[in-house]
Amino acid sequence: MSDQQLAVEVGPPPAAAPEQLPDAGPIAVLPPQTRAAPPTPSRAAPAPAPRAVQPPPTIRPLEPQAPLTSTPAPAPIPAPAPRIAEQDVVRPSFNCRYARNRSERMVCSDDQLAAADRRLARAFDRAVAAGVPRRELRADQDDWLAIREDAARYGRGAVSNVYEQRIQELEDMAGG
Repeated sequence: MSDQQLAVEVGPPPAAAPEQLPDAGPIAVLPPQTRAAPPTPSRAAPAPAPRAVQPPPTIRPLEPQAPLTSTPAPAPIPAPAPRIAEQDVVRPSFNCRYARNRSERMVCSDDQLAAADRRLARAFDRAVAAGVPRRELRADQDDWLAIREDAARYGRGAVSNVYEQRIQELEDMAGG
């Protein structure tokens, strides 16, 4: 940009030539004394003064500054609230996606029954490890599943009781 200034003059608009309308004849021009008086200066707004175009300001890059030693280091960002880990969620020994009956759905919806089901699965594995024939354990377990289903008709407490009884039976078989 250059430092030249531009001046603008403001004046009255050029006079328009009288127009003739078809079939109306020429327009009459009134003598000067009958023309409308120009507006008084007190009523009219003053014409704006011409303004010069200013070049945009120059932008200087910031100069590097020495780090401030009196400012403390920013506080560390706090860790997000801990989420419940999957291992903290109590799940039964079977996949709840395939829960087929009332007792299985009850176990899947109750953390205490799910924990009892996991204890029962560990007791079953200990009985197998202790030498109790798997076939015998499986037959007993099938009978117990029917008992658990019957208990589900009476509520959560009844299901919890049959779990505790079966866990005790399996621990006795394992010698524990």
